[in-house]
Amino acid sequence: MRRVPWRLMPLFALLACQTLGFGPARIPECPVRLVSTTAMDAFRLRYHVVVEGARPDAVAAYFDLVAESRASVLTLVAWNRFGAQLFAVRQRGMHVERVGPVLPGFPASPERILADFQRLHFLGAAVTAPDGTRVVDACGTRTRFARVSEDPP
Repeated sequence: MRRVPWRLMPLFALLACQTLGFGPARIPECPVRLVSTTAMDAFRLRYHVVVEGARPDAVAAYFDLVAESRASVLTLVAWNRFGAQLFAVRQRGMHVERVGPVLPGFPASPERILADFQRLHFLGAAVTAPDGTRVVDACGTRTRFARVSEDPP
């Protein structure tokens, strides 16, 4: 009878916790009618983004985001605080596609972050918080966007 090496036990524990629902909190999907990229001007924006769960003290995700619109293509790329790419998503017209894999453990779909970005920029669904961040409340979560810079596209 073969024994499982002890160094693999943390991996098994992590997989078991996520299978049983004890892993990172998931950010629910929240449908929105996207704005077509054919109507967008060129821009490149950088943000610090915090996504909070149902409780105000429950931070589900914190990441840096670059959003770029050029030649009718909107691209969002997110990184964690260590510089690892979390996801990249591209929208052409009304078609949305993931560009590469989503980093395991990231609690939201790239499409959800794209929807919140569009709520912020194109759908007028954001309010300004006292600290100057722009806040989108949708489907039981709150997404805070703090603009870091605006670069020429």
